[in-house]
Amino acid sequence: MGSGAAEIAQIAPELRDQIGGLPELPSASLGQPEKARFRLFDSLTAFFGNAAGAQPLLIVLDDLHAADPTSLLMLVAFSRQVRGIRATAIATYRALEVKQSPEHAALIAQAEREGVAFPLLGLDEGNIGKFIEAAWGVSADASLVRRLHDLTEGNPFFLNEVLRQMAAEGQLASGASSLPIRLTIPRGVIEFIRGLIQPLAEDARNVLDIASVVGRDFDLNRLEAASGLPREAVIDLLDQAESLELVHEARGAAGRYSFRHALIREALYDALPAARRRRLHRAVAEAIRGLAETREPYAEIAYHYFQSASPGDADSAIEYSRQAARTAEKSLAYEEAAHHLGNAIEALALKRAGDDPFQAELLCDLGEAQVKTGNLAEARKTCLRAADIARRVNRPDLFARAVLAPGRYLSLSGVTDHGLVQLLKEARAMLGDSGGPLLAQVLARLGIELYWSEREQAVALCQQAADMARGFDNPHTLIVALWGRWLSLRNPDSLEQRLADTSEMIAIAESAGERDFALEARFFRVADLLEAGDIVGADVEHREYLAAEAELRDRFKRRLLLDGMRGGSAAVLANSSRRFGGSLHRIR
Repeated sequence: MGSGAAEIAQIAPELRDQIGGLPELPSASLGQPEKARFRLFDSLTAFFGNAAGAQPLLIVLDDLHAADPTSLLMLVAFSRQVRGIRATAIATYRALEVKQSPEHAALIAQAEREGVAFPLLGLDEGNIGKFIEAAWGVSADASLVRRLHDLTEGNPFFLNEVLRQMAAEGQLASGASSLPIRLTIPRGVIEFIRGLIQPLAEDARNVLDIASVVGRDFDLNRLEAASGLPREAVIDLLDQAESLELVHEARGAAGRYSFRHALIREALYDALPAARRRRLHRAVAEAIRGLAETREPYAEIAYHYFQSASPGDADSAIEYSRQAARTAEKSLAYEEAAHHLGNAIEALALKRAGDDPFQAELLCDLGEAQVKTGNLAEARKTCLRAADIARRVNRPDLFARAVLAPGRYLSLSGVTDHGLVQLLKEARAMLGDSGGPLLAQVLARLGIELYWSEREQAVALCQQAADMARGFDNPHTLIVALWGRWLSLRNPDSLEQRLADTSEMIAIAESAGERDFALEARFFRVADLLEAGDIVGADVEHREYLAAEAELRDRFKRRLLLDGMRGGSAAVLANSSRRFGGSLHRIR
């Protein structure tokens, strides 16, 4: 330390016990504090330089955001001299906390100008997986890793706290292979986020509360409408939150904001009292409706009305959920449609209980959506609930619809579903002779189901349905009837009729938007064309089918099956041509 030991002893008094004979500093120096502090800083820098002369020196300063201003001034002084000595200083700090103190931010910026700043970004998905394996000894699947990345953005502190919570709840015990419905936010993270929010004024916190109800991403228009504050006031309050890096404005999208971390949004949302949360959801729903956007976001409005959980909002929740389901179905998002319809049924329960024709109607909607997702077992349960209600309230039309919904497609090959047969017969009896289009659909479906046990009756019922359907201006009914007749005529003698039926079904179904039926008809038309020996026609239909299957994201994925059918038919024809070439030539 040399002659600087007495200066350094001012901040390390224990030096006087270890180094004898240190002189007392002149009291006059106390009257010139800036010069005294300069001598102290200079003495420390000289000390580190001397120490580094013996061997290179590494100085690590952790949590710089917690330092007092005088210590930061010392760092600034040292940073200006460090290039001349064999020493390196590494300092770490949390940017969010530094920004809460302009004085700290300015001093740290001065020190940074003398060196290099490295922002420490969050872990990517690959490193999150390695972290879980190294720290917790389990192998996490990709879906959990992705979800943790979305939630924490790879922030090691957030990530470790969430994993600790999951481990405490037994969610990592099985190798982290099963995803919990919702990840619990640890108390340590909540307290940390509360600390970040604490400097905000009450108005700014209220705006963030509303934003947390809107979602991780939110826009200025909706926040302004839901808060009731002037636009400029909302922008000022968001600027305060942005200065603390709680939110940030999306690049290239003016007026679009996002919470810096999903955990910040979730912590704010979870902290809302239940009653206030419901009120805010309703306010957000009303705000979005009031904006009168060109394309009304049914799904968002439905979600907020549903979350308000109020009997007074049940009608709005039901209506917007149904609209959202229709929109999702047009986009082929059948799972999403089923989700919205499930919410509509729950919202109806807020208003009234017991048998309700409208409930049966919603259950039929849900069952039809579940059929399109491929969840046939669940669709049948849903539709049986609808049928029970329709029977009790004496609604033949709803009963028939409930019975038909889960059984539009092929019955199990070689098996008659006698339970379904009884329901279809009950529906036929309830509808009577004046059943209209629904009666024709019931007859066709009954014929399809009886094909494996009562073939002649099945053919007669499907033909009756087809004749009846011609008398209605109802494309769907005619498609179902033609479909039934095609299925009942699976024999070599009916090839011409089957080709005609599939051709008509495809034309009607595509014109009416019944693309699922068009897809099914195309598949079986390929088989019929191959049976007829029309390889060229089958290839054309094959290509049309694959294009439609890709667009509809069909769950059956029949490409390999069609390729096999085509290859087998071509081989048979080639073999026949070799064996009977002369005869075939004369026939041609």
